[in-house]
Amino acid sequence: VTVGTGDTGTGGAIALYAGEATAAAGASGGAVSIVGGKGSSSGGALNVSGGVMTTAAGGDAVLHGGFSIAQTGGDAIVDSGDTGTGVSSKRGKVRIAPTTALFVEIGSNGSTPVRTDVFGDLTVHGGFLLQDALRVPRLTGLNLEDVPSNPTSNLTLDAGERGTQQYVEIGPSEASAINI
Repeated sequence: VTVGTGDTGTGGAIALYAGEATAAAGASGGAVSIVGGKGSSSGGALNVSGGVMTTAAGGDAVLHGGFSIAQTGGDAIVDSGDTGTGVSSKRGKVRIAPTTALFVEIGSNGSTPVRTDVFGDLTVHGGFLLQDALRVPRLTGLNLEDVPSNPTSNLTLDAGERGTQQYVEIGPSEASAINI
């Protein structure tokens, strides 16, 4: 579907709305589904992109959960495709910024921090900066390289640049021993 082309103004807009239900208590609005086609060798792709520009910034692609005036807002869910084989290694991956992103920001709401939970293992390739607090029942494997000999980097624990109490504290309240 293509709507309008503008060479000096704005191109045509498309808005898709499902049916509205407002009269009866518990009534739900209609759903909108966009699904790639079924294929014999692979399913059809679904691409959602912001607008492309030549002399200005590209358009944003925004995914929002639903708004609620009196109840909880809707979730925004990104998930990968499952597999009918029963083999978990054949499930799809969720990839965030795998090719061209300059920066990935998770859990920012202006000056209000947004709680962000990570379940399962977390592997960081590259630098890892922790600015507030790390709360885990047990922190293990704190090292820099998995090489048998001649490591080329250091593990550094340091205090921040500002403030009046620039201390590095190890086991200040609960540790019964510190083994080095």
